[in-house]
Amino acid sequence: PPCSETVTWYVFENTVTLSKSQLNKLRGIKTEAPPSRQHHDSFVAVIFPFVAILLGTWMEYMLSRYAHGVPYTVAVLLLGILYDVFLSLFPTDLHLAIITTLQKSSDLWFGIDGHVLLYAFLPALLFGDAMCQNDFWKWCVFRHMASP
Repeated sequence: PPCSETVTWYVFENTVTLSKSQLNKLRGIKTEAPPSRQHHDSFVAVIFPFVAILLGTWMEYMLSRYAHGVPYTVAVLLLGILYDVFLSLFPTDLHLAIITTLQKSSDLWFGIDGHVLLYAFLPALLFGDAMCQNDFWKWCVFRHMASP
């Protein structure tokens, strides 16, 4: 640690020698830091959904401009496969912060049960589709169902 006021240094006059195995055991000990000094990386779980929303929005824009006939679902599936291939190109022990963080965030989300995602996002998806319906077809269906 740095020589700052938050670190308490104890310097002893007599030294103790340690063997390599004892030093490795000492390094392997993990103590729980007080809550005020713990480093939380819970933000990592939010990164994958944020990136997915950005990529999905970009894909919708690109499809609306350049590829009208390609279904959005197919394009997002292919984009997801490319995302996974891109992340798998980098080793997990790579010390490049953005790639490592994306890999950790993706791994957190890949372990989630698909039903949980379906139940969480289905109402919003149905609502969004309902708001984009063509009024002409709604009234045609309604008149057809209401007629004897």
